[in-house]
Amino acid sequence: MDCWINETISGNTEWSIYSGAAGGDVSTAHSGNLNALFYYNSPSANKTRLISPPMDLAELINPSLSFWYANEESEDGQNELRVYYKTSASASWTLIPGAIYNTNVNQWTEVELDLPAISEEYYIAFEGTNGWGYGIAVDDVTVSGDFSCPDSTIWDGLAWSNGLPDSGKKAIINGNLILNSNLEACELEVSAIGSIQIPEDYTFTVHGKIVNNSTAENFIVQNNANLIQIEDIENTGEITVKRNSQPFKRLDYTMWSSPVSGQRIQGFSPQTLPNRIYTYEGVSEYVSVPDAT
Repeated sequence: MDCWINETISGNTEWSIYSGAAGGDVSTAHSGNLNALFYYNSPSANKTRLISPPMDLAELINPSLSFWYANEESEDGQNELRVYYKTSASASWTLIPGAIYNTNVNQWTEVELDLPAISEEYYIAFEGTNGWGYGIAVDDVTVSGDFSCPDSTIWDGLAWSNGLPDSGKKAIINGNLILNSNLEACELEVSAIGSIQIPEDYTFTVHGKIVNNSTAENFIVQNNANLIQIEDIENTGEITVKRNSQPFKRLDYTMWSSPVSGQRIQGFSPQTLPNRIYTYEGVSEYVSVPDAT
């Protein structure tokens, strides 16, 4: 909640960090250890909004908000949750259609809402009104949508059809492209007749989806080159990423990290015994990889 802020409407009760609700059946967070909680042990109808940081949603198609909440009634009363949005810092708050929750919910429940009137400076607010219930608990807030690019440019092997790609242009590769400078694109697509190579010390930054309709041999990221994806979006196709390790001798260790799933680690060092290959698992620290081969 470091980047979310409280805005009191009446009274002085603020949203806080807690594990579950202040009583009743919800005693833990939905995931992890903590959640947001609006609670006041009094009949006073205090009201406060928990406001998100600004979000740029202008290039999303069909954006939506999902969250988990609980709002359990106590023997003294029932709280109310409302969800609002506004399209700029100076705009007025507008209730998201249907986003009023004032009935007894004594277990974590998921809500999905379509977000209207998207903008480049979009805010969401969870408004809690005290009714002397066990508190309004909110967790796992997610804003998502399909990414869209307003423009595109095509590489034909010699030149770009619409200037260099940038954060607002999708790059379509229809010929052979070897980067000779860092590039940025809204999305990247390599056609069946295209190929791309990112040489050492160069970076291609892609905000949205990466699609390779060619073969993995025609999409190569060389050692010490970078392919950076900004959005957490599922990609299509296979690519080849080359990495060279430093020379190491028996009982030396080297660190590898990669977002690639399904890669068998022993493929990088076939002579290393499987029981000498480990993965870092957070609180469990380093543990043997169950299937290194």
